[in-house]
Amino acid sequence: MQAKSSVLTAVTALAFAAGSISASAADAARKPLENVDQVLACMRANMAPAIWSSRIELTAVDAGGFERRLQGQFYADLADQSTSVAIRLSAPADMAGAAYLMKRKRGDTKDVYVYLPSLGRAKRLSSTVLDGSIFGTDISFNEIALLVTAFDLAWLDLPKKSEGKSFYQVNVWPQAGLSPRYKQIRMQVDQHSCVALRSDLMDTKGSAKLMLIDEKQLQQIGEHWIPSDIEVQDLENGTQTRLKFTDTKQLEKAPSRVLDPNAFWE
Repeated sequence: MQAKSSVLTAVTALAFAAGSISASAADAARKPLENVDQVLACMRANMAPAIWSSRIELTAVDAGGFERRLQGQFYADLADQSTSVAIRLSAPADMAGAAYLMKRKRGDTKDVYVYLPSLGRAKRLSSTVLDGSIFGTDISFNEIALLVTAFDLAWLDLPKKSEGKSFYQVNVWPQAGLSPRYKQIRMQVDQHSCVALRSDLMDTKGSAKLMLIDEKQLQQIGEHWIPSDIEVQDLENGTQTRLKFTDTKQLEKAPSRVLDPNAFWE
Protein backbone atom coordinates (compact mmCIF):
# COMPACT_ATOMS: atom_id res chain seq x y z
CA MET A 1 0.00 0.00 0.00
CA GLN A 2 1.05 3.63 -0.46
CA ALA A 3 0.79 6.45 2.06
CA LYS A 4 1.94 10.01 2.53
CA SER A 5 4.49 9.67 5.31
CA SER A 6 7.63 11.12 6.84
CA VAL A 7 10.57 9.29 8.37
CA LEU A 8 13.56 10.41 10.40
CA THR A 9 16.60 8.27 9.81
CA ALA A 10 20.19 9.27 9.40
CA VAL A 11 23.71 8.35 8.63
CA THR A 12 25.03 10.19 11.62
CA ALA A 13 21.91 10.86 13.60
CA LEU A 14 21.14 7.16 13.72
CA ALA A 15 24.41 5.94 15.20
CA PHE A 16 25.03 6.86 18.79
CA ALA A 17 26.09 4.06 21.10
CA ALA A 18 28.15 0.90 21.35
CA GLY A 19 26.89 -2.31 22.90
CA SER A 20 24.80 -5.41 22.34
CA ILE A 21 21.06 -5.88 21.89
CA SER A 22 19.13 -5.65 25.13
CA ALA A 23 15.49 -6.24 24.26
CA SER A 24 12.63 -5.54 26.64
CA ALA A 25 9.73 -7.96 27.11
CA ALA A 26 7.49 -5.57 25.18
CA ASP A 27 9.88 -5.60 22.22
CA ALA A 28 10.15 -9.38 22.32
CA ALA A 29 6.38 -9.62 22.05
CA ARG A 30 6.07 -7.06 19.24
CA LYS A 31 3.62 -8.18 16.57
CA PRO A 32 4.42 -7.81 12.87
CA LEU A 33 3.44 -4.36 11.58
CA GLU A 34 0.81 -4.26 8.86
CA ASN A 35 1.34 -1.05 6.85
CA VAL A 36 3.91 1.57 5.94
CA ASP A 37 2.60 4.13 8.45
CA GLN A 38 3.14 1.68 11.30
CA VAL A 39 6.67 0.85 10.15
CA LEU A 40 7.65 4.50 9.70
CA ALA A 41 6.12 5.38 13.07
CA CYS A 42 8.19 2.62 14.66
CA MET A 43 11.33 3.98 12.93
CA ARG A 44 10.54 7.53 14.07
CA ALA A 45 10.20 6.30 17.65
CA ASN A 46 13.95 5.57 17.56
CA MET A 47 14.50 9.20 16.66
CA ALA A 48 12.15 10.96 19.04
CA PRO A 49 13.09 14.58 19.89
CA ALA A 50 16.32 14.50 21.87
CA ILE A 51 19.83 15.93 22.00
CA TRP A 52 22.69 13.47 21.62
CA SER A 53 26.45 13.64 22.02
CA SER A 54 29.00 11.03 21.01
CA ARG A 55 32.63 10.48 20.17
CA ILE A 56 32.94 9.82 16.45
CA GLU A 57 35.56 8.06 14.35
CA LEU A 58 35.40 8.08 10.55
CA THR A 59 37.71 5.76 8.62
CA ALA A 60 37.79 6.45 4.87
CA VAL A 61 39.35 3.87 2.53
CA ASP A 62 40.06 4.85 -1.07
CA ALA A 63 40.00 2.57 -4.10
CA GLY A 64 43.70 1.77 -3.63
CA GLY A 65 43.24 0.68 0.00
CA PHE A 66 44.74 3.82 1.61
CA GLU A 67 43.09 4.65 4.96
CA ARG A 68 42.50 8.06 6.50
CA ARG A 69 41.07 8.23 10.01
CA LEU A 70 39.28 11.22 11.50
CA GLN A 71 38.23 11.60 15.13
CA GLY A 72 36.12 14.14 16.94
CA GLN A 73 32.87 14.94 18.71
CA PHE A 74 29.40 14.57 17.27
CA TYR A 75 26.21 16.38 18.32
CA ALA A 76 22.64 16.00 17.07
CA ASP A 77 19.59 18.01 18.12
CA LEU A 78 16.48 16.23 16.86
CA ALA A 79 13.51 18.50 17.45
CA ASP A 80 9.92 18.15 16.26
CA GLN A 81 10.27 20.73 13.50
CA SER A 82 14.03 20.98 12.95
CA THR A 83 17.28 19.03 12.92
CA SER A 84 20.82 20.17 13.70
CA VAL A 85 23.94 18.04 13.27
CA ALA A 86 27.47 19.15 14.21
CA ILE A 87 30.89 17.49 13.97
CA ARG A 88 34.04 18.97 15.53
CA LEU A 89 37.30 17.21 14.65
CA SER A 90 40.24 16.70 17.02
CA ALA A 91 42.45 14.42 14.87
CA PRO A 92 44.49 14.02 12.73
CA ALA A 93 46.67 17.03 13.43
CA ASP A 94 46.11 18.64 10.02
CA MET A 95 42.32 18.57 10.55
CA ALA A 96 42.16 19.37 14.28
CA GLY A 97 39.74 22.21 14.88
CA ALA A 98 37.76 21.69 11.66
CA ALA A 99 34.00 21.74 12.21
CA TYR A 100 30.77 21.11 10.31
CA LEU A 101 27.23 22.23 11.08
CA MET A 102 23.96 21.48 9.31
CA LYS A 103 20.67 23.08 10.34
CA ARG A 104 17.34 22.41 8.71
CA LYS A 105 13.73 23.17 9.50
CA ARG A 106 11.13 20.68 8.37
CA GLY A 107 9.82 21.59 4.94
CA ASP A 108 12.51 24.26 4.51
CA THR A 109 15.92 24.48 2.90
CA LYS A 110 19.04 23.41 4.75
CA ASP A 111 21.93 25.62 5.88
CA VAL A 112 25.39 24.04 5.93
CA TYR A 113 28.48 25.64 7.44
CA VAL A 114 32.11 24.52 7.51
CA TYR A 115 35.02 25.89 9.53
CA LEU A 116 38.60 25.12 8.50
CA PRO A 117 41.48 26.36 10.69
CA SER A 118 43.52 27.14 7.59
CA LEU A 119 40.87 29.68 6.55
CA GLY A 120 40.40 31.04 10.04
CA ARG A 121 36.70 31.62 9.48
CA ALA A 122 33.42 29.80 8.95
CA LYS A 123 31.92 29.50 5.50
CA ARG A 124 28.34 28.89 4.51
CA LEU A 125 28.27 26.42 1.63
CA SER A 126 26.33 27.06 -1.55
CA SER A 127 23.98 24.46 -2.99
CA THR A 128 26.44 23.73 -5.82
CA VAL A 129 28.96 22.05 -3.48
CA LEU A 130 26.62 20.13 -1.18
CA ASP A 131 27.10 16.89 -3.12
CA GLY A 132 30.81 17.00 -2.25
CA SER A 133 32.20 14.76 0.47
CA ILE A 134 32.53 15.73 4.11
CA PHE A 135 36.21 15.84 5.09
CA GLY A 136 37.16 13.41 2.30
CA THR A 137 34.76 10.63 3.37
CA ASP A 138 32.07 8.82 1.32
CA ILE A 139 29.34 10.94 2.92
CA SER A 140 28.15 14.19 1.38
CA PHE A 141 26.33 17.14 2.94
CA ASN A 142 23.27 16.42 0.80
CA GLU A 143 23.18 12.76 1.89
CA ILE A 144 23.02 13.71 5.55
CA ALA A 145 20.23 16.17 4.79
CA LEU A 146 18.44 13.57 2.69
CA LEU A 147 18.51 10.94 5.42
CA VAL A 148 17.49 13.12 8.35
CA THR A 149 14.57 14.88 6.72
CA ALA A 150 11.12 13.96 5.52
CA PHE A 151 10.13 11.82 2.55
CA ASP A 152 7.10 12.47 0.39
CA LEU A 153 6.03 8.93 -0.33
CA ALA A 154 6.81 5.49 1.01
CA TRP A 155 5.88 2.04 -0.20
CA LEU A 156 5.96 -1.02 2.03
CA ASP A 157 6.52 -4.42 0.44
CA LEU A 158 5.48 -7.61 2.15
CA PRO A 159 7.90 -8.85 4.85
CA LYS A 160 10.87 -10.59 3.25
CA LYS A 161 13.76 -12.72 4.39
CA SER A 162 17.52 -12.34 3.93
CA GLU A 163 19.88 -14.96 5.30
CA GLY A 164 16.95 -16.45 7.22
CA LYS A 165 16.01 -13.16 8.92
CA SER A 166 12.74 -11.34 8.27
CA PHE A 167 12.66 -7.62 7.52
CA TYR A 168 10.36 -4.95 6.11
CA GLN A 169 11.24 -3.70 2.62
CA VAL A 170 10.54 0.06 2.61
CA ASN A 171 11.00 2.17 -0.51
CA VAL A 172 11.04 5.95 -0.14
CA TRP A 173 11.13 8.78 -2.66
CA PRO A 174 12.87 12.02 -1.59
CA GLN A 175 11.10 15.33 -1.63
CA ALA A 176 11.28 17.12 -4.94
CA GLY A 177 14.47 19.17 -5.16
CA LEU A 178 16.02 17.70 -2.01
CA SER A 179 18.27 15.24 -3.81
CA PRO A 180 19.09 15.84 -7.48
CA ARG A 181 21.16 12.62 -7.58
CA TYR A 182 19.12 10.01 -5.74
CA LYS A 183 15.69 9.05 -7.02
CA GLN A 184 14.83 6.40 -4.45
CA ILE A 185 16.06 4.85 -1.20
CA ARG A 186 15.40 1.16 -0.63
CA MET A 187 15.62 0.11 3.03
CA GLN A 188 15.60 -3.27 4.76
CA VAL A 189 14.10 -2.49 8.17
CA ASP A 190 14.65 -4.93 11.02
CA GLN A 191 11.30 -6.16 12.31
CA HIS A 192 12.48 -6.22 15.91
CA SER A 193 14.27 -2.89 16.33
CA CYS A 194 12.76 -0.91 13.42
CA VAL A 195 16.28 0.13 12.38
CA ALA A 196 17.16 0.17 8.67
CA LEU A 197 20.04 -2.32 8.64
CA ARG A 198 20.57 -1.84 4.89
CA SER A 199 19.86 1.24 2.78
CA ASP A 200 20.46 1.41 -0.97
CA LEU A 201 20.65 4.94 -2.37
CA MET A 202 19.44 4.59 -5.94
CA ASP A 203 20.21 6.81 -8.91
CA THR A 204 19.07 6.33 -12.49
CA LYS A 205 21.59 3.49 -12.97
CA GLY A 206 20.69 1.53 -9.84
CA SER A 207 22.28 1.32 -6.38
CA ALA A 208 24.99 4.00 -6.17
CA LYS A 209 25.72 3.88 -2.43
CA LEU A 210 25.08 1.24 0.20
CA MET A 211 24.79 1.81 3.94
CA LEU A 212 25.04 -1.15 6.30
CA ILE A 213 24.41 -1.19 10.05
CA ASP A 214 25.80 -4.03 12.14
CA GLU A 215 22.87 -5.53 14.03
CA LYS A 216 25.25 -6.85 16.71
CA GLN A 217 26.23 -3.27 17.53
CA LEU A 218 22.69 -2.13 18.32
CA GLN A 219 21.88 -1.05 21.84
CA GLN A 220 18.60 -0.06 23.41
CA ILE A 221 18.81 3.22 25.35
CA GLY A 222 15.43 3.85 26.93
CA GLU A 223 12.98 3.57 24.04
CA HIS A 224 15.66 4.18 21.39
CA TRP A 225 17.48 1.55 19.35
CA ILE A 226 20.90 3.02 18.52
CA PRO A 227 23.57 1.63 16.16
CA SER A 228 27.24 2.36 16.82
CA ASP A 229 28.76 1.07 13.59
CA ILE A 230 27.78 2.16 10.06
CA GLU A 231 29.56 1.28 6.83
CA VAL A 232 29.03 3.43 3.74
CA GLN A 233 30.11 1.96 0.40
CA ASP A 234 30.42 4.04 -2.77
CA LEU A 235 29.65 1.34 -5.33
CA GLU A 236 30.62 3.49 -8.30
CA ASN A 237 34.06 4.60 -7.06
CA GLY A 238 35.02 1.52 -5.03
CA THR A 239 35.58 3.48 -1.81
CA GLN A 240 34.10 3.10 1.66
CA THR A 241 33.80 4.88 4.99
CA ARG A 242 33.12 3.35 8.40
CA LEU A 243 31.58 5.46 11.16
CA LYS A 244 31.93 4.40 14.79
CA PHE A 245 30.22 6.14 17.70
CA THR A 246 31.19 5.65 21.35
CA ASP A 247 30.52 7.25 24.74
CA THR A 248 27.03 8.22 23.66
CA LYS A 249 24.98 10.44 25.94
CA GLN A 250 21.54 11.97 25.84
CA LEU A 251 21.82 15.60 26.93
CA GLU A 252 19.33 17.96 28.51
CA LYS A 253 20.67 20.72 26.26
CA ALA A 254 23.47 21.14 23.74
CA PRO A 255 26.74 22.71 24.91
CA SER A 256 26.78 26.47 24.56
CA ARG A 257 27.42 27.69 21.00
CA VAL A 258 28.05 24.24 19.48
CA LEU A 259 24.94 24.52 17.25
CA ASP A 260 25.30 28.27 16.70
CA PRO A 261 26.29 29.16 13.09
CA ASN A 262 28.24 32.08 14.48
CA ALA A 263 30.29 30.09 16.97
CA PHE A 264 30.03 26.32 16.26
CA TRP A 265 33.82 25.94 15.84
CA GLU A 266 34.76 27.49 19.21
